[in-house]
Amino acid sequence: MCKARSHLLILHTYIGRHFLVDFGAVLLMIVALFLLFDTIELLRRTAADPDLSLAVLFGLALLKLPQMVNTVLPFSVMLGSMVVFWQLSRSRELIVIRAVGVSAWQFLLPVLLITLLLGLGNITLLNPLGAALYARYEILENVLLHGTHLPLAADLWLHERVGERQSVLHAGRTNHDGQMQRLYLCDVSIFLFQSWGDFVARLEASSGLLWNEHYYILYNVRIFKPGYKPRNLDILYLPTSIESVQENFSSPERVSVWLLPSAIRSFETAGLSTHIYRLYLQTLVASPFLLCAIVLVAAAFVMPLNHRNAKGGARIVGGISVGFLLYFFSKITYALGKLAILPLEFAAWSPPLIMGSLGLAAVFHLEEG
Repeated sequence: MCKARSHLLILHTYIGRHFLVDFGAVLLMIVALFLLFDTIELLRRTAADPDLSLAVLFGLALLKLPQMVNTVLPFSVMLGSMVVFWQLSRSRELIVIRAVGVSAWQFLLPVLLITLLLGLGNITLLNPLGAALYARYEILENVLLHGTHLPLAADLWLHERVGERQSVLHAGRTNHDGQMQRLYLCDVSIFLFQSWGDFVARLEASSGLLWNEHYYILYNVRIFKPGYKPRNLDILYLPTSIESVQENFSSPERVSVWLLPSAIRSFETAGLSTHIYRLYLQTLVASPFLLCAIVLVAAAFVMPLNHRNAKGGARIVGGISVGFLLYFFSKITYALGKLAILPLEFAAWSPPLIMGSLGLAAVFHLEEG
């Protein structure tokens, strides 16, 4: 028994090593192509500016690299798993493995475990890095390509409760630093009420700042209270329960997975819709299982291959086609979920469940017959 387990461990290590090498090679090629295309696009956009060197533009494209990896990861897992299974089939190693009594699940196990770890590493490590670097990319893009520091956004309305006080804030113009750390406000009006609805005061400020310190910083403030003369202040600190906020049209992909729960709470406090952010968080949680489902689908198409079988090429093309169709299905359900046409949980979890069910059924069929 111990000897059999030792042999199985050696087999798992062998298959896992081959998968990592093939996956890494595929990922490197795809990322290199995307990086080349991004650099060429930046060169095209800055053709009229001779001061921007190729090194600067290449460094700008590199800031998008983690986001790029997150996008192409499903394709890399699909192609990497198909390559390793095809190599095992072509060299007849798969026939020998099955002949000695190793089940399909036993030699799929190392690939599935590695894929699951890759998915977890993507959402816990690569996602926060990608969000931070992409925020930096947006700032540099605005400075170098557009000559502005931050994009100016439309007006903003916020409603919140702090203790016995309610407040309604309106800012005529806003901008942010891309990471939900600072929100800059212009032409600010804040209406203060008691918790039971009685009006308390109105604040007018030329500008303001919301930072991660649980208060607004307002500049050039004029305070209007019923029964009192207007009062002017150069600066005013107003408590708030909102730790950080982005414009309600900002993309959740720009927010680190570790900041999403607090961002959702902040938006709920501010009276903003959190549907898109909760959908994105659910999709991130489901993404490792989607990658494992892709491996099962790839195995179902490639494992039965015989190198003498003329239909082998067609099966590989069919596997790639089905993988792409299922991936695009996940994007369609996500888009429908954003529009609230599909329930949030269904939009996030139906792609891995459907794809995984198809892959499991196909592998069970191969195993039995």
